[in-house]
Amino acid sequence: MPRFSLATIVLLLASVPACAQYTSGKIIFKNPGKRAQADLESAAGIHSGQKVSTANLQTAAQRLIDTGYFDDVGVGVEGPSGALAVTFTLKPLDPQHLSATGFENFVWLTPEELTAALHKAAPLFQGQLPDAGNQPDAINAAIQEALAAKGVTATVIHETLEPSTAQPLRVVEYRVDRPGVHIHSIALQGTTPAMSSDVDKLALKLHGAAYNEGLAGETTASVLLKPYRDAGYLDAKLVHVSRTIAQPESSGVEVDLSATVEEGTPYHVGTLAFAGTPIVTADAVLSTAKLHPGDIASRKLLLDTLAPIDIAYKRQGYMDVFVEPGATLDAAARTVNYNVTVVPGEQYHLRSVTPLNLSPVAQKDFDTGWRMKPGDPYDAEYIKGFLKNNTALQALNGYSAGFKASADPQTHLVDLTITFVRGAGAR
Repeated sequence: MPRFSLATIVLLLASVPACAQYTSGKIIFKNPGKRAQADLESAAGIHSGQKVSTANLQTAAQRLIDTGYFDDVGVGVEGPSGALAVTFTLKPLDPQHLSATGFENFVWLTPEELTAALHKAAPLFQGQLPDAGNQPDAINAAIQEALAAKGVTATVIHETLEPSTAQPLRVVEYRVDRPGVHIHSIALQGTTPAMSSDVDKLALKLHGAAYNEGLAGETTASVLLKPYRDAGYLDAKLVHVSRTIAQPESSGVEVDLSATVEEGTPYHVGTLAFAGTPIVTADAVLSTAKLHPGDIASRKLLLDTLAPIDIAYKRQGYMDVFVEPGATLDAAARTVNYNVTVVPGEQYHLRSVTPLNLSPVAQKDFDTGWRMKPGDPYDAEYIKGFLKNNTALQALNGYSAGFKASADPQTHLVDLTITFVRGAGAR
């Protein structure tokens, strides 16, 4: 963890005991960015008029460092002991080390109650969390406490999810793990006749599904708005959202959701650019693109266009590849320009492969036909097609298989377990 500089304090107060008390006058924060004075004071635990000592100021600076929002905090003092001016010089964390934060299913709390609980526990939180620091755990505890105040016994967890082609943000997602929160009913206003049939079908399909109003995974809103996204309504959103607990049960909680669809107007594609990479050429992508300039900006067709890039990288072991569409929207012209780039991440290699439940003869055929060896780049696509593409291995006829890949993000090695089953579902 970064350390702060106390050089100024040491120079100014070297001749006095660390425990000597002074009265703080003005509290100054240099480089605060968009953070409010009151929030910084709360996070540091120091306020004007408070009795302070060298040790207090060290503790205040360390509190700011511990949040993770700053790379460095320097603190200096000047003025008379009865009205000491305290200056904290902040070096904010690089924004690339901040993650968007989602809150998935806290239906017992109103948005205002959740915001108040978060602000009390983490006054510097503004929708993003740093890679390090104590804020994620502080928020977890604050939500747990807010739920307990409502008489709700729940297990709150959070996890960090890396960007993917389908989910372009790095997200810290909070949710109630137990009890489960599921959808009981959905009532939507504002759907146009052209969209109502598809949206109504999706609303019915979501009955009993996990409720998700966060940022990660397939959210309830993203499912309901899929017909709009695929028709180019990139601004479509749900407004006036209300969720009511329908009937709490021992096994979970069911929620009635009501909202209004604000659809906007559709976008068209302005440009689609891809410079190519050492693994995928520009021509290989653009010549097979499903989306073209002038087309309705369909999300489905965009993902279909990006899929060959994603697959090509995953064949080479880049499990965490992120294909960034680079969308720039022109709201006035109702056009969107795409400048596609690739963030490959680290290359993963196979460490081990363990086939289970094969007869000795089938094991021999497997050993003969399996081509991805330890040390090779991990190819998820090879696994998916192994049985289908090796019908000549007669001893494997009658088997189906499930695959579990355990990837170590530190070593970038993969342990693969293949569970074979004879009978139903076999090739």
